[in-house]
Amino acid sequence: MKPKGMRKKILWLGLSFLLVAALVLASCDEVEVVGEQEEEEEEEEELEIKNPNTFIYATIGGPDTLDPAYCYDTASAEIIQAVYEPLIFFDGESTSEFVPVLATEWNVSADGKTYRFNIREGVKFHDGNDLTPSDVEYSFERGMVQDYVGGPQWMFFEPLFGPDTYSSRTDDGLIPLVDIKSKVEVDGDWVVFNLFAPYEPFLQILCSSWGSIVDKEWSIDNGDWDGTQASYEELNDPAAGGSPLQAIMNGTGPFELERWEPGVDISLVRNRYL
Repeated sequence: MKPKGMRKKILWLGLSFLLVAALVLASCDEVEVVGEQEEEEEEEEELEIKNPNTFIYATIGGPDTLDPAYCYDTASAEIIQAVYEPLIFFDGESTSEFVPVLATEWNVSADGKTYRFNIREGVKFHDGNDLTPSDVEYSFERGMVQDYVGGPQWMFFEPLFGPDTYSSRTDDGLIPLVDIKSKVEVDGDWVVFNLFAPYEPFLQILCSSWGSIVDKEWSIDNGDWDGTQASYEELNDPAAGGSPLQAIMNGTGPFELERWEPGVDISLVRNRYL
């Protein structure tokens, strides 16, 4: 049996140990709380958005052209589809359902060879000109007239002229202009496409950047195809970067072109008429 004095000494040592342990644990908790506060403050600093009104994203590169009839690359199409509009577009993620854009309605003949589109009224181009069915007709005829080598226009020649025709250029020379004009025609408020034969993906083709509608009057004023045979021969298959609409834009879409410095930057601003 331990002496009474020894038991008191052991008791005081035990109490002292517990007191020291409590103080150590309290200090640890305080350090942990302070550490958590510092981490939260660092996270808040990292989440600070310096330019909340600016949307920045990385892309594959700059556009090659701003001309819808010339465009055959994704970077150019991203800009073109923000400035110009097609007749119709895909409905969400569907590739077989469509929504109206510059066309209010459309129909296909029983034999699958005639596509008719009613053109929306009250739409303005960015320069203030009104959209008309003639602009739509001109846009597709102009594309086939330009038809640069390696471009997207083969997707219109095949359904309109037949499976063996992929270009305006043949062994006998250029396809006659009268033949091109017979494939896209205006009928009142409607634009009519006269296909060679039924062509199932024709509507899908119209949804892409090469289906964009340009302003006929503005295009001609800027040196583009004026509707004549001579102009057709002069502008067919332009050199790279040689299209009259290479670096200028005038669409009906949600954005207008403010400036483009190739390889440096491109700036779009909101459509003033929307």
